[in-house]
Amino acid sequence: MCCLFGLIDPKNVMPARFKNDLLHLMAKQAEDRGKDATGIAYLKEDELVIYKKPVAGRRMHFKVPEGTTAVMGHTRLTTQGDAKFNYNNHPFRGKSKDGEFAMAHNGMVWGSMFSNMPDLPPTHIQTDSYLIVQLLELEKHITLTSLKNVSEQLHGSFSYTILDKDNSLYFIKGDNPLCIYYSEKYGYYLYASTEEILRKAIQKSRLRKEPFKRLILSDGEILKISRDGSKQYGQFLMNYSYSYSSFSLIDDIPITYDTCPEELCTYAQSIGVPKWQVKRLWRLGFTYDELAELLYQPDMFQAVWSDAENYDWLDSAFV
Repeated sequence: MCCLFGLIDPKNVMPARFKNDLLHLMAKQAEDRGKDATGIAYLKEDELVIYKKPVAGRRMHFKVPEGTTAVMGHTRLTTQGDAKFNYNNHPFRGKSKDGEFAMAHNGMVWGSMFSNMPDLPPTHIQTDSYLIVQLLELEKHITLTSLKNVSEQLHGSFSYTILDKDNSLYFIKGDNPLCIYYSEKYGYYLYASTEEILRKAIQKSRLRKEPFKRLILSDGEILKISRDGSKQYGQFLMNYSYSYSSFSLIDDIPITYDTCPEELCTYAQSIGVPKWQVKRLWRLGFTYDELAELLYQPDMFQAVWSDAENYDWLDSAFV
């Protein structure tokens, strides 16, 4: 679980100091979804700047310059790729024929599950999210069409953002949460992965009395907000990797006795799922990817767990 956050201020009504304070508040609240690394991306004199560190949001000190009108942020809970190596952290830098872009992703995607996956160049980056950058680079341009093409190849769970060289910010809404607020009075946008995180940040800022409207994005929808604040929409077909039936507990599931990866247990605890339940499903034969996907869909996890409870051999020895 990670968190997307950021702002768009097309009319540049916020001073840089205010933006930096607000970004700090948002990053601090976003720690609820990840403390392993924090980063932002923005344009400075038309050059893409990415500032990220393997630290929690509260420890970051943002210094976006005056005139910055769009900032894309991310806090990370590590699942793949050690956060100590900063190249594994978000946002990621990519290159298109139009110029550089930045990408931040919330969720998990897996290359082994892709159909008709093109050959991708080798990379030292170990994070699964970087695959989105590689696919976009093959598209050569950042457009609503290229984002549709890439998103329809993705299996797993995701929502992600793209900041392009024109200072346009794209929101690609998969099955992971995303909340966008809009100020009709001043024309700026604030966003975070969850409404709760966004509200908490606003309540601690000087915007706490400001009225906002919420922009609703459905799963499979793409929103582009340009430098001038204008909006364009696109759509893509969701590619659901799993269904409940794919997790049915059948007699010929192989039982494994390796140690359950600790990051799965840590993530489970962060969303209120007891780690012993995760360990028991691991013992039953569920793979890392399957458990990660279940944990991103707690209702499905509980449905699968209800079946698992019927297996009386899953006793405390497996904890």
